[in-house]
Amino acid sequence: MDSEVCRVCRDRVIVNPDFDLPPYPLSRSLSFRHQCPASFQEITPMMMDDQENQLSPVEAPAQPGAPKQKPKRHITNEGTTLLKETFFNKGIKLPTKEQKEDLLRRIRLLPGCEEYRMINLERWFATRRKAERPPKPRASMNSAYPSLKLDALENLAALFKETPSPSKTIIGVWASLLKATFGDVEAWVHEQQSKQDAAVPNAPETPLTPTSPITSNPYVSLLHSVPASHTMTPFATSPLNMVYYMPTHPVVKREASSPWADATSGPQMSLDTHHDSDQDEEDVEQELLATSPITEQSKDSARSHLLLAIHDDLESLEVPGQPSTSEEFQDKFSPYKKMMDRLMARVNDGSLKKWGIKLETGRKQ
Repeated sequence: MDSEVCRVCRDRVIVNPDFDLPPYPLSRSLSFRHQCPASFQEITPMMMDDQENQLSPVEAPAQPGAPKQKPKRHITNEGTTLLKETFFNKGIKLPTKEQKEDLLRRIRLLPGCEEYRMINLERWFATRRKAERPPKPRASMNSAYPSLKLDALENLAALFKETPSPSKTIIGVWASLLKATFGDVEAWVHEQQSKQDAAVPNAPETPLTPTSPITSNPYVSLLHSVPASHTMTPFATSPLNMVYYMPTHPVVKREASSPWADATSGPQMSLDTHHDSDQDEEDVEQELLATSPITEQSKDSARSHLLLAIHDDLESLEVPGQPSTSEEFQDKFSPYKKMMDRLMARVNDGSLKKWGIKLETGRKQ
């Protein structure tokens, strides 16, 4: 008879080819069962697969009456208590390498914990940390957007805040990044846009009264004081455009018969946009002070004349096209730059303090 060596206890075993062969073919080298006295493990028989011509393991029938062996514990209750005290009482949930080595040394000093290893200690701490970690909430499958999880919804909200009106291409990119369906992302975007539209209240159509604070703005007053026949163009309504595109007519005067003039108004106002830069503002101030006492009605009339003059000049002003090169921009902007330089020079030397324009005001602007 042939013999082989047991791979567990290294004892030589006699192979009996007629030993209770099952009804399926077996490899001759594994056609025996041997109870190893060291660990009572059995050599697992291998079954030949006729179709793939490969060996596959076959479960050996359990012997009746054999006691079930419990897995051997590497740590006792005292060692577990030491681990819990470190984790819960001391709050050391992620120990350092030195702490783990010291803890392992103390555990191995306990009776019955001699075989406790570092990998067991690390697994114990990892298991406890995972148990304390709160479960990550997930979107319900019955929600309106089943493919969007809660973390994806947070990222989508951040993307929507930056791009509140995305195109279909952008929505497709978002869906790909968030691993969601295009329909769910598009529906979510439409819902958020509807909420934003509903949250914006309609402006109340309240007519402007003379005491309204809005009328203190000359540009707003102009829009509500000029009749329909003098409606300003959209370009001329911008205060910025009013600054850069000043009228080119030398003098605009209003007669007393003007519908904007009042019988009790002060002197007629003149607008000269191309006065000499050396003209002192004191002349203008003295001219105004030499007239009759200024009343509230005269102030409104003077402002009406001034606004109407600005409106007429802007209405007849030819708007130049936008510059296409930097040289063209410098050429068009240079006259206004000279005007600003002269203005800032007068602000810096303090000659405009009597008009309420100080050096600090220029710096703030």
